[in-house]
Amino acid sequence: MMCESVQKLPTDWKNAYPETEWSNIAGFRNRLTHEYLSVDLDIVWNVIENYLPSLERTIEAMAQEFWNI
Repeated sequence: MMCESVQKLPTDWKNAYPETEWSNIAGFRNRLTHEYLSVDLDIVWNVIENYLPSLERTIEAMAQEFWNI
């Protein structure tokens, strides 16, 4: 899961992109994992549509900056 992978990124990498709400990503993952019976699917879909594209761009930028991809 992408959220779990985000938690494993080095802190200095995340600090380089402070506009990304890293703690909210981790919290979202924890909610999906541990409270899955009370998850509102409309909220999940909203995250997919409105936040995932931005996160993807951030991860791609990190890959270029830190992994020289």
